[in-house]
Amino acid sequence: MAIIQGTIATIVLWALGVSSPLVLGLMTAFLDFIPYVGLLTSLVVAVIVAMFSGDPVSAKVIGVIFLFLSEKLLEATVLAPKIIGSRVGLHPVVLILSLMVFGYFLGSQDC
Repeated sequence: MAIIQGTIATIVLWALGVSSPLVLGLMTAFLDFIPYVGLLTSLVVAVIVAMFSGDPVSAKVIGVIFLFLSEKLLEATVLAPKIIGSRVGLHPVVLILSLMVFGYFLGSQDC
């Protein structure tokens, strides 16, 4: 899953014209193992690099934000159910429902 995320990030960042797309893609792949912190760290670093990658700055920053949000959405709705569901042997719908139910009941509790 992390290899797919890193590859998508590298290709799209290269297409957007952001500096060092390979380094940012590798960073995205490695940080994909950390659930929320990895996404935020990759997003912030990529936005900072995009800001210093030349003109047009706003288009690159918006493109990077759209990339990371759509990539996470793709992972949660398509890739994870297909890849993890085939490994575990569950139907994708059952996997999504179980993740939602157990995430609700066993997730973080507000004090």
